[in-house]
Amino acid sequence: MKRTKTLTGMLAILFISIANITFAKNNLPPPASFPALLFSHCNSLDWNLDATVSNVELYHAISECNGKKVVFLKFNNKNSGPVTVYWKEVFITQEKNAEKTEGPFGEKQLVLSSGETFSSGCDDIKQKELLARPDQITPVYQAEIIKFNFQDIRVTQ
Repeated sequence: MKRTKTLTGMLAILFISIANITFAKNNLPPPASFPALLFSHCNSLDWNLDATVSNVELYHAISECNGKKVVFLKFNNKNSGPVTVYWKEVFITQEKNAEKTEGPFGEKQLVLSSGETFSSGCDDIKQKELLARPDQITPVYQAEIIKFNFQDIRVTQ
């Protein structure tokens, strides 16, 4: 099953690359629905809108990768040009006194083009900022993510 998902992801990336080259060669923009068709699993996630800052919507969805809960992030830049978004991640885990735990990487940042930006799946290493795994939260114990929040969000043009 894991090999099938990996192979499917690799084939999708190859297909997108070839299609983008073809569209670029012919001076045509790729169809708007192109990524959504290939990565329909992202459309089937239960996305939660956390905040809208400077015309950028920030979403998260808790799902599973390899039997462990992870957090997928999605951004929708409604500005006409690129922006940089900065944020911190806060997790609530299964620990008895489930306190908020700030992600160990401090402030994250990502440059967003206009439109949606999201992970292509569990094995997407191209934009590692879009996926938070439980082993990134704390090295002390195996965390199970229960809730997620963005914190200290900033958007610059």
